[in-house]
Amino acid sequence: MCGIFCLFSSEKCCEKNNKLQSLKSHFKSSILERGPDCSSELEFNLEGWNAYFFASVLGLQGAEITSQPATDEEGNLLLWNGDVFGGPTIPPATSDTTFLSQSLQSTQGSQKDIVNILSSVEGPWSFVYWNRATKELWFGRDPLGRHSLLWNAKCSSNLVLSSIGHRLTEFEEVPAIGIFLAKFSEEAYSVTLFPWHNLDINCAIENFQLNKIFNFEVSPDIMAKSNYCSNSLLLPESCDSFIQLVKDGADEQAETFNIESFYEKLLSDPEVLARVDNLILELKTAVDVRCKLQPAKCKSCKNAAEALACRHSRVAVLFSGGLDSTIIALLAHFCVPPGSSIDLINVAFPCSQAQVPRTKGKKKGSKFAEEPAIVDTMEQQLIQSDPSYETPDRITGKASFSELVKIAPDREFNFVEVNVTKDELKLKRNECIADLIFPLNSILDDSLGCALWFAARGQGIKHNTAGTTEKGYESPANVLLLGMGADELLGGYSKYRKQFSKNEDWSSVAKLLAHDLAVIPYRNLGRDDRVVSNSGRQPRFPFLAENFVQFIVNLPAHLRTAPFGFLPSGAGEKLLLRLAAFRLGLKVASTAPKRALQFGSKIANLECKNEIGHNVCSRLLLSEDN
Repeated sequence: MCGIFCLFSSEKCCEKNNKLQSLKSHFKSSILERGPDCSSELEFNLEGWNAYFFASVLGLQGAEITSQPATDEEGNLLLWNGDVFGGPTIPPATSDTTFLSQSLQSTQGSQKDIVNILSSVEGPWSFVYWNRATKELWFGRDPLGRHSLLWNAKCSSNLVLSSIGHRLTEFEEVPAIGIFLAKFSEEAYSVTLFPWHNLDINCAIENFQLNKIFNFEVSPDIMAKSNYCSNSLLLPESCDSFIQLVKDGADEQAETFNIESFYEKLLSDPEVLARVDNLILELKTAVDVRCKLQPAKCKSCKNAAEALACRHSRVAVLFSGGLDSTIIALLAHFCVPPGSSIDLINVAFPCSQAQVPRTKGKKKGSKFAEEPAIVDTMEQQLIQSDPSYETPDRITGKASFSELVKIAPDREFNFVEVNVTKDELKLKRNECIADLIFPLNSILDDSLGCALWFAARGQGIKHNTAGTTEKGYESPANVLLLGMGADELLGGYSKYRKQFSKNEDWSSVAKLLAHDLAVIPYRNLGRDDRVVSNSGRQPRFPFLAENFVQFIVNLPAHLRTAPFGFLPSGAGEKLLLRLAAFRLGLKVASTAPKRALQFGSKIANLECKNEIGHNVCSRLLLSEDN
């Protein structure tokens, strides 16, 4: 992983560029936070243009740290912020940056070959590549937009590309719609897009206002191949066997509904069981490479002797105790070497009053009885918490932590309580978080971005499986696993149920799923990468691994989620994933209702009540006090 910054500024328009030049120190400081292992810069002149490249590196692949900008024998430059998890075969102990630099050099500037090499990479990436011979600047993001790259490309006097932004700039996120190429003349520059092969290009041009970019065009001949394609608009027959199985399972519950019995009924079907096992296999494959592809030591162990003896956490999980994070935590246990601990980071903000754990019993006014108890008395006492931070996610997190300890007694899990005061939230937002969230600026971006930043920092109270507590703990993990993408792929939001309830039309649900996956690069992934990477650890998203995405999008909507009104909340949403969790023994997580991070952590409405998520957040805007 690295932070990258590239600036091409016209020598004829130096006065207009003073603002960007003055912000260089800010960009360098923030980019250094992303890559604490090494950094370097390089400048040169080009026919009326000044070019500046800067990068910092967090070395996770290869036997040695590869400094960036990476320069090959012909003077080509590569800024690579990515992970090669699949596609091209990289020789052992070779860094992905070195491998790609050599591969791009071998193309001798062939546009088709450059596009093919980048298209073949499986994993998250953003990059900038300067070909010295052809005087072409290549850049872009992977098809799912998992790594951040911002640009200012609507001014003829400069072109700026950066992993992070600043609220004083007019940066936007580079659209994850293909691979871009910039060519420079003495007067201006032109931009060509090599789009992903399955892209609606006219829609993309309109949505991202690409026609406002100077001299913009789309390549008519060369298209980039994305690593997954969707078949999700397949629709079920009215008498589909799985739909009937779900209905029969619900009918058997009569006047009460027991979620565990319902799941057992579904898993007794051989076809359902095989599908669930395939999901577990594909997700475990994604988790495995994301756990193992990193140094054999944590961030804190520096010298050779420390590295050899390191048993600290190299992997952490953003852990609410809900469905997505708990299944990732358990699969990480199967992938992380024995003897190494795993950090489960649980973030909380002050509650107005302590939450009371639910107990089993009939829900008033409902035929659905026996909601699962989130925590029993013994589990409640496993971790003694400050009651002012006893948020819904803290309660569920402790219950799922207890369940993980029972399933994997030989693994040392560390439950890390991150408790954030209101004053610290305001301070850190103004210092850095608002600039990391930028160019997004909604109420929802504020809540999620701030919660993620404090979770990724990983500072809090550690409780391990032996029952000991350590205050002032800071996670040494190189990698933070996050559950983003599960809701979009598997229908976890309540809107899918609302959509289906209108006319029981599966095509509308399928289209909504496809739409939500298509917009995830612009809605939150760039933001999440900027926020998490600021702590010098790598965010990784197992649910958005190419193999897992391809497996899921090949399933029709009715095999992913069950948005039926006759099922209680927490039984049908992400049904396929819930069945997988239940099969793995995660009863708490598999039966827990969907709860968004901003509500589960209690950051939502902490400072202002009754805010609407999509509205602009004034706290993210620059003021005289900032």
